[in-house]
Amino acid sequence: MGGATGLAYEGVEACLRLKGLGRKKSIQVFEQIQAMEQVTLEEWARKKR
Repeated sequence: MGGATGLAYEGVEACLRLKGLGRKKSIQVFEQIQAMEQVTLEEWARKKR
């Protein structure tokens, strides 16, 4: 396979729902998680070179 592809978003969504953060806060947290995911994937790719 091609390596890391990122998070399973359905799991992230389920976790946020369980936390009961509300729609607006959940969207904010999800966007922050996506930003962290992107940086992590970029760093892993950089280290593979």
